[in-house]
Amino acid sequence: MDFNLSENILTVNLKGKIDTSNADKINEELLELAKKFPTEKFVLNLEKLKYISNTGLQF
Repeated sequence: MDFNLSENILTVNLKGKIDTSNADKINEELLELAKKFPTEKFVLNLEKLKYISNTGLQF
């Protein structure tokens, strides 16, 4: 996961897989980024995400 902050928009680029083994950790990281960089818009870029389970969709 990497991110870009530009013009009050935080874009988080997710890649690989999100499933029960890592969904909680990713959720924590996303919440931490949102707190650290409060912005007008928060965008999740899923372009390079290969797989997401229903657990991953909960955040």
